[in-house]
Amino acid sequence: MSGGCLPLEYDIEFRYITPIEPGETTPFNRAATRWQHLLVGDVPDIDVVLEADGCGAGSPEVDETIDDLVIFVRLQAIDGVGGVLGAAGPCVVRPSSHLPALGIMFFDTADLDYLQASGLLQTVIVHEMGHVLGFGTIWEDEELLVGAGGPDPYFIGPGAISAFHSIGGDAYQGDPVPVENTGGVGTRDGHWRESVFDNELMTGWINEGSNPLSVVTVASMGDLGYEVDLTAADSYTLLSPLRAAVEGPPTGLHLVRDIWQGPIYEVGADGRVRLLRRR
Repeated sequence: MSGGCLPLEYDIEFRYITPIEPGETTPFNRAATRWQHLLVGDVPDIDVVLEADGCGAGSPEVDETIDDLVIFVRLQAIDGVGGVLGAAGPCVVRPSSHLPALGIMFFDTADLDYLQASGLLQTVIVHEMGHVLGFGTIWEDEELLVGAGGPDPYFIGPGAISAFHSIGGDAYQGDPVPVENTGGVGTRDGHWRESVFDNELMTGWINEGSNPLSVVTVASMGDLGYEVDLTAADSYTLLSPLRAAVEGPPTGLHLVRDIWQGPIYEVGADGRVRLLRRR
């Protein structure tokens, strides 16, 4: 329920494919609720048939009707403390709209204690869930990303551009909306540009303190095809271009390679999947 009033229409279901204690599910549930207050419309149910391991190692076979999104969660050893904290992305998307139906999030068990102690675990989960929902992961499929791999990639969704101008983007001299052009595979081309957006949640770096989820991010989800509530975005004002010019390299917690690099499948008419593309 939302505020004890209306039911949330967009359904997110977690399936934990590695053991997790009941109390450890709380930040995941709260992160899902955050997105459910931003994505306010239902999307069509869809039949999905996918073999075991089709959505990351250890994922079970799927043969069911999904409403609206199922996310497999895996807690595993990756590379020790630091480095890759985790990664996420969609595995199966709907035909035509490419809105995700099935996705994966995994986190390095070596980093969980630090993330919990620093108060950043839920923030990181909200960020990674954004990638499962399509942020930075289906932009190219929807032809919303221009200049990928180059020095100045940018997002061309009209809703996000309008929102960008509304928070101070009129002063920005480049093409809106600027997408990250540094950070390596799994960071560049899939996040907002840190030098412009600073502590916004969907850059490739998490900052200490506040990491607002801005109206630009919410509007960009509308550009993907979701029904969104722009008023539910966090308060946020764009970093001034003058300050951005002297900020230097990012100093927050780098979400190294946090976009899952596995294949994305599209559902066919019979519910079985076909390869849409490999990352």
